Parts: sequence; structure tokens; C-alpha cells
Amino acid sequence: MTTQTSDLTGRRAGAAPPRRVELVHVFHPSAARALDRFPDLLGDRRVRVLPDERALAEALPEIEVLFAINPPRVPWETASRLRLVQLGSVGVDHLLPAPGLPESVEIANSGGATSGPMAEYVVGQLLFLVKRFAAAEENQRRRRWTTHAPGLLAGRRVTVLGYGPVGRRVCTLLAPFSVELSVVVRRPRPLDGVSRVYGADDLLDVLRETDDLVLTLPLTAATRGIVGAAELGALPRHGHVVNVSRGGLVDERALVAALQAGELAGAALDTVDEEPLGHDDPLWDCPGLFLGGHSSWTTPHRDEEIVRILTNNLNRLESGRPLLNLVDREHGYPVAPPPLPAGADRGGAQ
Repeated sequence: MTTQTSDLTGRRAGAAPPRRVELVHVFHPSAARALDRFPDLLGDRRVRVLPDERALAEALPEIEVLFAINPPRVPWETASRLRLVQLGSVGVDHLLPAPGLPESVEIANSGGATSGPMAEYVVGQLLFLVKRFAAAEENQRRRRWTTHAPGLLAGRRVTVLGYGPVGRRVCTLLAPFSVELSVVVRRPRPLDGVSRVYGADDLLDVLRETDDLVLTLPLTAATRGIVGAAELGALPRHGHVVNVSRGGLVDERALVAALQAGELAGAALDTVDEEPLGHDDPLWDCPGLFLGGHSSWTTPHRDEEIVRILTNNLNRLESGRPLLNLVDREHGYPVAPPPLPAGADRGGAQ
């Protein structure tokens, strides 16, 4: 797969010339609900909701802009008029790879609309685990008044795996807690406010000096299973794992084994590899494990924020300007989003 390139105007090479978008096709009930709640944001553009995978496949030849969450595998080679796939979520793994999707089609995600709440969720889960709130809850349930010996987050060694919008926000929110922060990224480089930056090849060594591991990576071929038995074994017995990205990043059977054996103190998974989680899956009853039901990204304002991102990108598409959160197909996530003034263009999304 070739990397996307841009001309001097910032438009991707081969992209369609600017023209008005009159009709937006929508796939997924959540995306349709968002547009239904905030119809005025789209102006006079029309909306057509595609109720199922078959309707999407049949409509592909006429679709110019697709607003979707978790689009299925469809015959993308028939999408001869498609200019933009705007995702109402951050993850791109449901779409890519997309065999047959014309190179001229731009893909954008909704990064920024969910990074704030997801980062708050991470901090909340770290406090939940370190302070041992589950033990206090159990004492209350048993009507037992006793001290449960909470830990201290300050001074703990926290490693954030991934430094996209969520990872950056996690680091910002953790700074006041006086943790020893490390970041592991694909390409090590200086990062504002982070003194310890490592490459993926250093992961095992970093984990040996880590108390709490936070995963904020996209799921790609390169990151699937990045935290397996060896990585979990490198963490100390008092260590924790918090994953708000994709379940496929973690070897769940290895995690269950580590928690059952007391080799880890606890974990919080907001997402799992196969959702919804099967009724008989061992994750349900695993000691020290909190399951979040894939809720870390939701907020009362999410629908408005993703519609604002869609609208901004429609305006940019029509005027030939570079898109927000343009996804690099080779990497599976936005590599270099255009810089924006504070509070501009994203409708307040962080």
C-alpha cells in the first residue's frame, strides 16, 4: 500500500476536485442518531440512512460521502463516486484493510471527540485499582467495617503505550499526580512534557520498570497482540493493565492466567477482542478484572462533536482544504493531522 501524498495546497494527490456535497449516506444506528439529533449542523445537505450491510453494498456506486461507524466488508471497488469515508469513531480497524477501495478516497476518523473522556476514564481506573476501591465495596457489601489499605498513585511508574490524542491527554491528566511517566511509541522522538520516550523494541525492558501499563494504541497488523504473556510477565505482581483502545492488543487468555495466578494485582478492560463478550467467557469471573463495556468514549456531547467533525470535513472537502484526522492507510491512523488553534474547527472536542 502506498503512502498518501499531498500537493502544495495540502490536498491528497489524486483527490477529487472541490465540489458541493449534496447527499450524505449514513451507516450504523449511532451515526444516524447523531445526525438526527443535530440536523441543523449539516445545513441543507440531505441524508440517506442505510439500514444494513446489503443496503450499503447496493448503494456504493452512488455514494459520494459515507458517514459510518464500524463499516462492514463490502465490494469497495464499486464505489466509483466515493470521495470521503468519515468515521464516527476513532478506530479504523473495522474498515482497513479495504481491498478495492479507490486510492482517491479519503478516510477520516473522529479523533479528538473522544480523547478527553477516554483519558479521564484511564485516570479513574488507575485510581480505582491503586486505591483498591473494589475491596472497600466488598467490605460494604459484607457489612464489614475494616481498613482495606489503599495504595498511592503518586510515585508509581506509569507507561503509556501509544501517543495519539488519547495518549497525549492521558499524560496531561496524570502529570498532577506526580507519577513517573514513560511513553512507548512506534518512532521515538521528543515529546512535550514527557522525559522518558522509548521505541516498541524497548517495550519489554520498559515494562520491567513499570507499575501500571496503559494502552492507547490503534489496532493494526503491527499492534495486534502487542501485550502477550511475555509482556505481562515483565510487569510486577503489584502491577495493573488498563486498556481503552482495542481488545485485540492484549492476549486475553494470558491476562486471565496472570490474574488468576496472582502475577498481576488487577486490570481494567474497557474493550475486548470479541464484542459483545460471550456469556461463558472467563473474563467475566476473572479476579481483579474490571470490564467497562466499551463505554470510556461516550459523553453527553459525543453526538454533537462527531457531527461537527463531519461538517467541518465536508466543508474542507468542498473547498479543497486538508481534512481533519486524515487517516494514513499504511499505518491505519492519522499520522500528521493539520494543526488547529485552540477551540477551533472541532466544535470544542479535545
